[in-house]
Amino acid sequence: MAQKVPALLITVSWLIYVLFYLCRVNYSIAFPYGIAELGLDYYIMGVIAGLFALVYSLGQVVNGYIVTRKGPWLLLFAGAILSSLANILFGYVNNVMGFMVLWLLNGYFQSTAWVSLIRVLTVMFERERLGGYMGFFNTSWALGSSITWIITGYVVSVIGWRHGFIVNGLILMVLGPISVLVLRRQTKCSVEVFYKKESLANYTMSKDLVKYWKPILFLAIAYLLTTGVLQAVIVYLPSYLYTISGSTAISSITASIYPMSGALGMIIYGFALDRYRSREKVKPLLLSIPLTAAILYVFPVLAGYSMVYAGIALAAIGLLVYGIDAQLITTVPSALIGKKIIPLSIGIINAMGSFGSFMLNTTTGYLVDLYGFNPVFLYWSLWIILIAPSLLILLHIYRRSNGEEEAR
Repeated sequence: MAQKVPALLITVSWLIYVLFYLCRVNYSIAFPYGIAELGLDYYIMGVIAGLFALVYSLGQVVNGYIVTRKGPWLLLFAGAILSSLANILFGYVNNVMGFMVLWLLNGYFQSTAWVSLIRVLTVMFERERLGGYMGFFNTSWALGSSITWIITGYVVSVIGWRHGFIVNGLILMVLGPISVLVLRRQTKCSVEVFYKKESLANYTMSKDLVKYWKPILFLAIAYLLTTGVLQAVIVYLPSYLYTISGSTAISSITASIYPMSGALGMIIYGFALDRYRSREKVKPLLLSIPLTAAILYVFPVLAGYSMVYAGIALAAIGLLVYGIDAQLITTVPSALIGKKIIPLSIGIINAMGSFGSFMLNTTTGYLVDLYGFNPVFLYWSLWIILIAPSLLILLHIYRRSNGEEEAR
């Protein structure tokens, strides 16, 4: 079923997810100005971002189930339209409840994209070379953050924070559905043949869920921790850099180094993991954990010296955090879990990541209000260290099960 993947397929899939990100991470650039205008605090910002993550996590599971049985096209098309509408309306609201309701709805609409695109790509890609392909595709959400921050920072500085939602929503509304239709035209036949061949309409998922529950569980725990840190940095980094530089332009551009280097990390880790057998793919991730935690811990010290040091440290942090995180949600589960259940399993793992985002966004906002920004970097580094036990257990499980098979 797998076919040679044309460059246009990768490009269109990449573009779709970048467009979704325009209406997702614009929040961390634009909404701090809304906080100042409306007299709110960072705790409220963290709560709204955290609730977005919770609804997004629910949507990942629900939509992962739907995509396992049905085609991905309607979800992608509807998600693009509805997310763009939620952003446009967000730009016109003047109260906390309105902000919260619209961003919760946006969380669900945003959750339609990932599992749908993963289904398309796992049908089209050669499984043995999945890491390299996914490495390129994963840059969509790293570079998507960077592109969104630059565009939103410019729009906000020129015409105001509300347009950071309105303009981005209009871009997604126009380009999103067009891109989905182009992708459907490219892949419709292969995806439909896959669904018919695998009889997914009448497929019973419980058997495979029981079979693969261990890798799903421990990958979900590891992804919860990694994504919690990744998303908390996305939400709070621009504000932290603004407190140092006093400039929206400087803080936005410097913050964009984090996801931009993350894109490079995704490609490097993707090709690196292709060199390992299925159960061994966690080793490069495991070895990266101590270095990631150490650089996060010293970041505020380096940033206190100069923004140049801050940029260098952010490049390293982005490469490591995004590289680890991307493989936990694409290459590793695709290698360890049955192909039929990939959308649902990745939906579950991604849902746990969103729950981690909720936990860290809300607690980080609380810490910032009490103690300022500097202590949160120690807090984030501790979360990174906690990833190691889950990966060690996962590696042990697969070594033991492989040894039992050889003994038989």
